[in-house]
Amino acid sequence: MYDPGEIYSYTCLMRSDAYLNGMGVYQGSFWARSLNEGDEIDVVLLNGEEPYDLLFLQHYVLTEDWQEYTFSFTTMQDYHGLFKLDIGYQTGTLFFDKFDLHLEKPCIPGIIDPDNIIRNGYFDQCNLDAWILFQVYSENSTGNMTLEEGTCSISDITISEEPVSWYIQLMQFFSESQRNRLKKDSIYILSFEASSTKEDRPMYVYLGLDEAPNTTLIYEEVDLSTSLEEYFYEFPYTAIMPSLRLSFELGMDTSSVIIDKINLVRKKFDEDNDGIEDHLDNCPSIANVGQEDTDSDDIGNACDNCPDSSNPDQNDTDGDGIGDICEETSALEVLKQNEEMKIFPNPATDVVNILSVKPASLILYNSTGCVIKKILNEKRIQSIPVNNLPDGFYFMEVKTGLSSTYLKLLVKHEN
Repeated sequence: MYDPGEIYSYTCLMRSDAYLNGMGVYQGSFWARSLNEGDEIDVVLLNGEEPYDLLFLQHYVLTEDWQEYTFSFTTMQDYHGLFKLDIGYQTGTLFFDKFDLHLEKPCIPGIIDPDNIIRNGYFDQCNLDAWILFQVYSENSTGNMTLEEGTCSISDITISEEPVSWYIQLMQFFSESQRNRLKKDSIYILSFEASSTKEDRPMYVYLGLDEAPNTTLIYEEVDLSTSLEEYFYEFPYTAIMPSLRLSFELGMDTSSVIIDKINLVRKKFDEDNDGIEDHLDNCPSIANVGQEDTDSDDIGNACDNCPDSSNPDQNDTDGDGIGDICEETSALEVLKQNEEMKIFPNPATDVVNILSVKPASLILYNSTGCVIKKILNEKRIQSIPVNNLPDGFYFMEVKTGLSSTYLKLLVKHEN
């Protein structure tokens, strides 16, 4: 809320019938001069009724010669405006003429990007809300911030005799809700587009704590081009900050600057480039846009080693790419043909598989009756490596409960 009597209680020239009908960019201008070089005025436009919203405020320094002064601003609704030229407590004679205020371009707000932490970062909401042009008037460092065709323009820049970058800043202070969207130990990317009327115009980008001692996330110099270019900065957010400020420091040069598409987002990790972040992807290593998961085990069909049977552990004892639960199911189907147990392949070269209708333990003997290997974990499907055994005949004792069955096995390696 703006109180019109809080600051402007001194000499002013006022019109109370400025009706602003429609949302969009308004353009204003007037001519002025002063008998005393350097007299200062403020141009103010505010809603003439409570809550007295401030629509526009700009500071001007007059000269002894007639000069045209222009300004622009954006509204989001109709207003009954109160137009004031504030002269302040100074003495002297000032002249004004040819006042003009008109709707230059109606505005239709764009769609807000829900991932962008910056408020009004694309300047397509028909206003400059959330942005401030900081100026150090005492050092003659001033500028004019306007909305031009969906971009933020900073023009009419004056700088001090000994320029300091932060004397003029386009800045945004982060709200609590913005800060809460920043997650500790995440990677973020700040990007924006910018250009200048002068090649290699210096600008500094600052993102960090808005109180001393400053904790800096980004502080980089940018040499702007006359063509609009995009800039990227990646940084880790490792500690929660109680206050944050983003600033574009412009106080080193008088050239005008355009800034647009300011974007701050968490870096997304998407190994398979299917448009789904790894931490949300049920198959992060293989592209699967549809995220199909037939057995609802939270592992996508594209990388599930048993897509029709739930097996979130993805156990695959023999490492053949088929989950144990699928192999056990298919193996037992083989034994339904009146077989109590089966050994295969036979002859075997690398691995031999033993299937049993009932859980069984195994003992492998060589042809002379010596025990070669024992497996006592009593499973229905088991695999035994034989690649280190010499060629020849072996016997497999399959023990189920108190009974034993002996199967003949031939190990034969390729020559």
